[in-house]
Amino acid sequence: LFDMMESSDRPNKDSSSMSFLDSCYSYLFGDVDPNEELASRQDIKICSIIRSNNGVVIAEQLAPYISQPPVCKMNEGEYGANTEVDESWVLPVVIKFDGKPVVTSDGHIVYQFENLLKTASSEEDSSNDKGLRGVYMSVLQNLFKTTSGDGGGSSNDKGLEAVTSLDENEFMEKKKKFSVADPNMLFMAAGLGVLNLGGAVALGSLSMNALSFSTAVLVKRFYPAVLAYAVLYNAIPLVRSFVVKAENNDIEKRNNERRKWISFARNPSEELQQKVAAMNDMELKPQRIDESKIIYSTDENK
Repeated sequence: LFDMMESSDRPNKDSSSMSFLDSCYSYLFGDVDPNEELASRQDIKICSIIRSNNGVVIAEQLAPYISQPPVCKMNEGEYGANTEVDESWVLPVVIKFDGKPVVTSDGHIVYQFENLLKTASSEEDSSNDKGLRGVYMSVLQNLFKTTSGDGGGSSNDKGLEAVTSLDENEFMEKKKKFSVADPNMLFMAAGLGVLNLGGAVALGSLSMNALSFSTAVLVKRFYPAVLAYAVLYNAIPLVRSFVVKAENNDIEKRNNERRKWISFARNPSEELQQKVAAMNDMELKPQRIDESKIIYSTDENK
């Protein structure tokens, strides 16, 4: 517990602005999850990869960007050997982005996402629309707007570069800290817990010996609550320290799997190269949505 409190890997801008009460809260209950925005970044990256590859991807391209990355099993323990992949983990991505698995003539599985290639036509005209129609078209255009042509996405997301160019600072999970409070504040918060527990024990001893009868009766009435508070104040951080350690071990395992997928993409097996070739042969063409064919209404009877 105290080793974690002494950790210097903390953002100073957070610890310097925390009061003693804030530090006590951080000591007891922790802070904001450093990975709370990771899922949204992963979804955006997956969309970029799909659009960069013209709507067709293979499982190996998505593996490092999954919240629970699959285990990368290598035959003979060597990178570049054929993988043994259970691709059932791709199903949530397929469902979320309305895709479908397709088996190629060579027996490989690729995933097509036609809807992610759709863009709104007549963008200039729709941008001038007013009312609900204009708002709807604006949202639709922003949803599928791209920064690099009709294909969309980034040039670094094409083929296996989607894996080999992974930014570890952005897509690797960050380990959780016991607290982001200043170490001195944490020691004071821990000292307060020791003081509370010592005071509760001393008060219990006095209630049995040195106090008058009326005072002892009053103390005994509130003593269980005082003792429970003192015990919990010390027990919660202790238990939480073990929980944080276990969670960080899981995070490290997931990050290690991501690194294995990156290494595998940098040294692709012949089978993986064949899958990439099959994927490229099944590329989809971007589709334009004619705004005149979009049907919407606020009338519940329609």
